[in-house]
Amino acid sequence: MAFNWTTDKWTGYKPLKKNFENLTQIYSGKKGGNFPDLHRTIMNMKAWLRGVHHHVNDLQDYLHEYCYRFNRSFMKENIFDNLLIRMVNSSPCLIKNISD
Repeated sequence: MAFNWTTDKWTGYKPLKKNFENLTQIYSGKKGGNFPDLHRTIMNMKAWLRGVHHHVNDLQDYLHEYCYRFNRSFMKENIFDNLLIRMVNSSPCLIKNISD
């Protein structure tokens, strides 16, 4: 199954064309006009890292947390239902199995 990948014309993406034959580069317009969601996401991530986490020791852990929060931000109205479903479908966890 071949995917069509679209990016802006940043020169850093040019080497990727060797591995991604279906890579299309388009001009992103004034201030990222063609990719507003991407630019908004990147700006939010930068602001989150600057604002909350001043001293990042392990960047990957912070990026995992950001991705978790970002993905959950689209399901706010279902968050309680998702929690209940996960609780019902998971195996019981006894208090003696929880370590400090």
